[in-house]
Amino acid sequence: MARKRRRSASAGAGGLGPFGIFLVLVAIGVLIKYWWVLLIVLGVVGLTVAIVHFARTPAPPVMARSPKPARPVEPPPVMAPRSPALASEDLADQLRASKQVRHIRDMQEWDYEWIRLTHPEKSSRDLSDIANAHFARGRSIGVNYEWALLDSGSDQPAEGVGVSPEAPKRIPPDTDHTAKAEPGELLARDPRTMWAWADYLEGRLSLPVSDEDARQVLAAIPPGDHVEIFGAVAIGAGLLGATDTLPHEARFAARTFDRWILPCPGRLAVIIPASSTRHYATARPVDVARWMEQSNFAVADGRHLRAYSDRIRVDRFDEGAGLCILRLPDNPFAPVPPGLGTGGEDALVAEYIKSVTDRVRQAQANYGANDARRALHETYGENKDRLSRAENYLKGAVVDIKGRPRIGAETHKALVSHFRNADLKAAFFCLALGLPYPGDKPLSRAQIRRPTPADFY
Repeated sequence: MARKRRRSASAGAGGLGPFGIFLVLVAIGVLIKYWWVLLIVLGVVGLTVAIVHFARTPAPPVMARSPKPARPVEPPPVMAPRSPALASEDLADQLRASKQVRHIRDMQEWDYEWIRLTHPEKSSRDLSDIANAHFARGRSIGVNYEWALLDSGSDQPAEGVGVSPEAPKRIPPDTDHTAKAEPGELLARDPRTMWAWADYLEGRLSLPVSDEDARQVLAAIPPGDHVEIFGAVAIGAGLLGATDTLPHEARFAARTFDRWILPCPGRLAVIIPASSTRHYATARPVDVARWMEQSNFAVADGRHLRAYSDRIRVDRFDEGAGLCILRLPDNPFAPVPPGLGTGGEDALVAEYIKSVTDRVRQAQANYGANDARRALHETYGENKDRLSRAENYLKGAVVDIKGRPRIGAETHKALVSHFRNADLKAAFFCLALGLPYPGDKPLSRAQIRRPTPADFY
């Protein structure tokens, strides 16, 4: 009996074995093929159950909120009236005023530094009192630092402050005399200095300038000449190389086409003819004063003249300003331009432009050709530096008429000023070399001056 029960049980399991395996395979196939359908069905069922559950849940009781306190109505803020837009003249005046304030502040900082070096034994409070006293008198210590020594009653400079042996003591100018006018106004109004002075103020090197300095410069400019560059100048017997800071003996000076002018407060200005100086080197500081350069000149009396300026301007001590100058004084060789505001200005300006262009081109043909330049170098070759500086004015005039502005694109004043400046450049070239402007015929080598006995005695 027991054997029959084991056989029947094993027979039942063996009969369901293949069919069960088939069902399992079918179920696996359905799951593999329609798994996404099952997921969707399960998601729908779960969402339905959740909706029914939340629908049967009773809502919480509503809590009554306390009313907010009423906020008083604030008056609108008072708006300040908008200031009117500045006109161009007002804006220019403000820019000039701010630039003047910065310049005065820089001068005072320079002065205070010189006072501190002059009185190393003084306290900060004493130095401030000395500086305020000098500022109240309108003085500038920067270059003429001996004024501080004279006011303090000391006959010898303080220790650590060097004074060149050839520099005599200066007499401090009268305070009433220095307060008569602003030195910048004197140099900015004169056609012989206005461009160089404006260019000087734009540079980073700016020494204090007194009223007496400005008047000495204006009085020492020879007729027909003009200032090409302002800068700091020092003269000494030794040959010094590059420097990162200005030496204490450096002072404000002017370089015109034909001379150096070194103002000396309390004395006459020092005049050094340009023909007695020879440029031999330009020193470039490397470390501190990367913006400053130094031009070195040998003076005929054996001394060395060192001129300091910004790197973008320092070459003008040697090459002149003929290629870049924007204002020259009147020249008898250059006709007066037409007056504007009389009607028919387009025709007048066009005629003036043509006349200037013809004069400059004729001067270039007469004196700028190869044969003419050789004749000039043989005739005026005793001072090649001066001739080269003069030729830059003619070259600058030619460049100006080639890159000229057009009528309609610029105002009449801008056109007349541009061609007036080109005309004066070419005229100055002829005036400096004693040539007719614009000349009737080209120079030739046949016009070279022949030797005379005076050349050998």
